[in-house]
Amino acid sequence: MNRILMIYVAYIFLGIWDALLEVRIRLQKILVETNKLPQKKEYWSIYEDPESITKLNPPTTIGSVKANVSKLLSNLLQLKVRLLITIRLLLKHYNSTSNSA
Repeated sequence: MNRILMIYVAYIFLGIWDALLEVRIRLQKILVETNKLPQKKEYWSIYEDPESITKLNPPTTIGSVKANVSKLLSNLLQLKVRLLITIRLLLKHYNSTSNSA
């Protein structure tokens, strides 16, 4: 039973590793898109005249940043669930082994 549990935990950690890599990729995409957004001086002109954003940046840039942030949050939530499952499983196993000893 213990070997099966360790294989299952290794499988879960592989999923966590994949999720972390996906988060890193999403963060990199967000940073690239964010760097295309208006800088400090341009931001204030947009704040004063919201219509001027079409002159500075295509509106799709803001939309793609929003989409990437949404995907990143989804990946982070999936990672959180996987970590919670792993922690519960390990605590359950630890408690069962410490009670039997």
